Amino acid sequence: MSASHIPHDGNDKLVSVICRTVGRPTLATALDSLARQSHPALEVILVDAGGTNLEGKIPPDLLHQMKRVGSGTPLSRPEAANLGLESSTGEYLLFLDDDDWIAAEHISNLVTTLIDNSKVIVAYSSTAKVTEQGELTDLAFNQDHDPVLLMRDNYIPIHAALFRRSVLQQGCRFDPELEIYEDWDFWLQLAQLGNFLHIDVTSAFYREGGGSETGAATSDNRYSPDTPLGASRAKLYQKWKDRWSGEQLNALIGKSLAESTIQELHDEILRKDKAFDRVSKRLQSTEGKFLQLENQHAAEILARASAEQLADRAKSEADRLNSEKAQSEHAFRNRLAELTMQFKQLEHAHALIENSLFWRATSPLRQVRNWFHRPQAGAVSEVLKPELESYGAQTSNEPLSVKAAYSVEAKQHLKEFLAQAEPLVLPESNSPKVSILLVFFNAVKSCFRNNRNAPEQ
Repeated sequence: MSASHIPHDGNDKLVSVICRTVGRPTLATALDSLARQSHPALEVILVDAGGTNLEGKIPPDLLHQMKRVGSGTPLSRPEAANLGLESSTGEYLLFLDDDDWIAAEHISNLVTTLIDNSKVIVAYSSTAKVTEQGELTDLAFNQDHDPVLLMRDNYIPIHAALFRRSVLQQGCRFDPELEIYEDWDFWLQLAQLGNFLHIDVTSAFYREGGGSETGAATSDNRYSPDTPLGASRAKLYQKWKDRWSGEQLNALIGKSLAESTIQELHDEILRKDKAFDRVSKRLQSTEGKFLQLENQHAAEILARASAEQLADRAKSEADRLNSEKAQSEHAFRNRLAELTMQFKQLEHAHALIENSLFWRATSPLRQVRNWFHRPQAGAVSEVLKPELESYGAQTSNEPLSVKAAYSVEAKQHLKEFLAQAEPLVLPESNSPKVSILLVFFNAVKSCFRNNRNAPEQ
């Protein structure tokens, strides 16, 4: 059963906080959390369980009333707790070991709960477990009160609970024979006297790594007689087996069996969860590979389609180029045939011209043309002289025909004309020039005469 906190005016209720210490450095943190309490009426019972000098370890700003008690020698955990109880005067009592701490509203919440619930002798809050460095973990003590469950395990950290002073008057004390689980034994004593009430507010902080190590207990070391925890549990049950009724023991066994079944089911669920996680991971891996292969396949399809498109375009381009090449080759062959035919025609025409009598007869005229294109005016070109002299020497030793006589006479007139070194002036006109080609045979003499006697118009 749990209760929600409702503010109540209980500020005048004196609360004794018993702090067992062996002088650990964390004592300052524990006492500082007491200095910050919202409940004003506090007395701090500082029990020196280590028999050491605590000077310098107590915060100077601790305003609450403090009693420092001790025997001058080391005390066991139960002995230190009982000394604190005997030294207290508060109506309500709370333990706070030197390695733990509480929130500012912790005591105020618990006082209000006890005032509002007169039949409740113990009120306790939820507790968070922290590391040795004070960092929060995922573990917490937030179990509602269950008397049978309390017979099997202790689920109430000692500084989580505030209890009434009346329990001391009924003889409740810490068992000096129990060095471990002395607080569990104390709660079992109080459970025989009245009700417990849980406040579902986390206001207590339990530091792991304490001397008893009960918070780190596992199934292996809790129930083995060869471990300190197992031996302490056996000693506690040896004490209580004759105090519990048959009904209580039966409920304990039934709950233990149920808890065992639940634990087995829980373990089976954990195994199946682990198997499911493995299958899920394999499935995720398979899905990842499938998606990867699917993406790869899609990429290959796109690449293949792109390649096919490129191949089609390349084929179309190749076909076009081949067609253009064929057309170009056909046009080239036709043009080559045409040029070959024209060349043959030109060759044939050239051969006809060179072999014609006209071409040979007009050789002197071509020489005259070359003379007109000489670099400067002067004597007859040295190129023409040998040819004329050679021609004259050839014909002087043979009887001349009429044709040959004309040729000699024409050359003689040409020689005389050239010897004059007079330029040949052709008539000029603004009208378009017309070239007239005169075809003659053996009429060189007449040609030169006509040219010479032509009027200048």
